[in-house]
Amino acid sequence: MPKKMIKTSLKNDIEDIKDEVVSKVDNNRITYYEKNKTKVIYNYKDNTLTRDNDDINMIYTFNKNKPTTGKILVKELNRELHVKIKTKELKRNDYNLEIKFKVEDQNFIYKIEENAGYEVENLVLETSNRPDLGQYQINDAMNLASTYHKNPREIAEDIVKELEKDNRFTNLNIAGPGFINITLTNDYLVECLNKLTNNLDDIIDKKEKKKVIIDYGGANVAKALHVGHLRSANIGEALKRLAKTLGYEVLGDAHLGDYGRPLGLVIREIKELYPNLDYFNENYTGDYSEVELPITNEDLERIYPAASKKAKEDEQYLEDARIITNKLQNKEKGYYELWKKIIEISKEDIKKTYKTINTDFEIWNGESDEAEYIDEVTNIFAEKNLLKNSEGAKIVEVKKEEDNAPMPPLMFENSNNTYTYATTDLATILDRKKNYNPDEIWYVTDDRQALHFEQVFRAARLANLVDEKVKLEHIPYGTMNG
Repeated sequence: MPKKMIKTSLKNDIEDIKDEVVSKVDNNRITYYEKNKTKVIYNYKDNTLTRDNDDINMIYTFNKNKPTTGKILVKELNRELHVKIKTKELKRNDYNLEIKFKVEDQNFIYKIEENAGYEVENLVLETSNRPDLGQYQINDAMNLASTYHKNPREIAEDIVKELEKDNRFTNLNIAGPGFINITLTNDYLVECLNKLTNNLDDIIDKKEKKKVIIDYGGANVAKALHVGHLRSANIGEALKRLAKTLGYEVLGDAHLGDYGRPLGLVIREIKELYPNLDYFNENYTGDYSEVELPITNEDLERIYPAASKKAKEDEQYLEDARIITNKLQNKEKGYYELWKKIIEISKEDIKKTYKTINTDFEIWNGESDEAEYIDEVTNIFAEKNLLKNSEGAKIVEVKKEEDNAPMPPLMFENSNNTYTYATTDLATILDRKKNYNPDEIWYVTDDRQALHFEQVFRAARLANLVDEKVKLEHIPYGTMNG
C-alpha cells in the first residue's frame, strides 16, 4: 500500500512533518508510522484518540530531534476524522496542530490510482476552484509526471479511465495539462446523507438534558387548514426533531383553537341554519348523544367564513355570538354538548391533515382544556394585586421602566366577563408547569403575535407562574401575503 501523507495546517512550521505518515485507517483504530519507522496504533473512542498502552498525555515525536508532549482529540464529522493535537513546540508558543483525512473517500481514490498503475504518496482531494468543471479536483498527475517520466495529461487520462468505472463519480474531465475534475453523483450523495441520518448519534454532540414543550401547528377547530398553517407545522416539527436529536426530551403540543368567539360564531350560524335542533331547546331533557347533527367537517369549513362575514355587517349577530361564547365558557348544557360534537368532527379531520404532512403531536390539548386552570390563575393574579379594573374589564400592567416602545396592558378579562386568549395562554403555562414541569416552552407562530407573547411572558413572570429558570420563548416567522 502506498504511504498516505497527513495533510497539516502547519505546513512548514515543523521540520520534516511530511515524514509523518498514516498507513491504515480501520474503523476506530488508526495506525501511524513515524519518521523513525516506529509503528504506533491509536484507538478512537468517545471523541478521544489514545495510544495503545499509553494515556492521552503522551510523548509525541514529530521527529527524533524534537520530542513534544501533547493531547490528541478526535471528532468524526461528515466521514472525516478531525485530529487535533495540542502541543508546545520548542521554538513557538502553544498552538494546535490539525490533521484531517478522509476515512472513506480518499482511501478508495488511492485504490483507483493504484489500479491505474501509479503509487501516490500525498493524495489531496481539493474543492474545485472551478465549480463549472466539477466539485473536486485531483492534481496528482502533475506530481507523478516527474516520477514516471510521462506526460501529466496522459497520466490524468489513465486515472480518469479508472474513475469512470466507479458509479460514484460523474462529469469527469481533464483541464489544462492534467488537472482532473470530478463530481459526485446525486445517488452517492443521497447514500452518504442517509448514512449520516441513520447514525446521527455518532456524529452529533448531545446537549445537557432538558425537557422542552413546543407549541406549534396553529390549527383552529371548525376552520379549514390553509397554506399558511404549513409554516408553523413545518418549522415546529423541524425544531422538535432537531431538539430530540440533540438529546432533549421534547413534547409537541397542537394547542388547538377550540374555544372563544370563533366557536360562538359557528354555533350562532348553525342555530340560524337549524333552529329546531334539540341543542337549542331549553326544555330538552334527553340524551344529547342521540341528537343527530346534520353537519360534516366540510360544512363547518363553509359555516365559519359565512358567520364571520355576517358578524362584520350585523352588530346584533355579533352580540349573539358573544352571548353564546359566554354560555360555552359556563358550560351551558345544550350549547356545550353541541360544541363537543363540533370538536369531535373537526379534530378527526385535523389529525388526518397533519398526518399527511408528517407532523405529529404528543399533546392534543385545546384551549378548552385550560378552562379548569382559569379560576386558579385568576386567584393567583388577584392575590398578588396584579388585576386592575379598566372600564369594566380586568387588565394586568406589564410595562417596565426601561421600555423604549409602548407596552399596552394585558387584557385579562373582557367587560362582558369572558376571558381572553392571553388568559388562556397564562392558564396553559400553569397547566404545563403542573403536569410536565418543562425547562423551556417554545411558541412557534408568526411575528404578528410578538406583542401578545411578550405581554403573556411578562405577566407570567409577575405572577410567578413558572420558576425564573424556566425559559419562555417566542420563535416567530414571517407572514404569507397574497
